[in-house]
This record gives sequence, C-alpha cells and structure tokens, in this order.
Amino acid sequence: MIKYDDNRKEEGLFENQIQAAGGWSETVAVFYIDDKLIQKEYYYECKTNPVINPGVFDPSQVGKVHWYKP
Repeated sequence: MIKYDDNRKEEGLFENQIQAAGGWSETVAVFYIDDKLIQKEYYYECKTNPVINPGVFDPSQVGKVHWYKP
C-alpha cells in the first residue's frame, strides 16, 4: 500500500500471508513514512471468528479482562 498525501509518502508492506477461514491474512506488517521505518507488527497464533469478551468494550474494564474468550 502506498499513499501520497500532503507531500508525504505513506507505505505499508504486508508479508508472510497465511490461509485463514477461506481468506488470507498477513503475519507481518511494516509501515514507513517518507521511507523511514516507523512501525513493525508481528502476529502470532492467528484465530478466525473468535468469541470476543464483551468486557473489552467497557472502559471500566480496561486491563482487567482478556479480549479472547476460549
């Protein structure tokens, strides 16, 4: 992904795709602004369609509940 906006180049590279629930998902995402590395993301143990704990949407529960409900 490359985007030019306000004389700035934004770039995202999505790598190491895996099959997931009939589609694909990257396990590495790398982001640059004006060719300078700003962020790398690595995804592990990817799950599709998990049941999400509704407590993660409650601001009073931040840091108290886990997002994934096995």
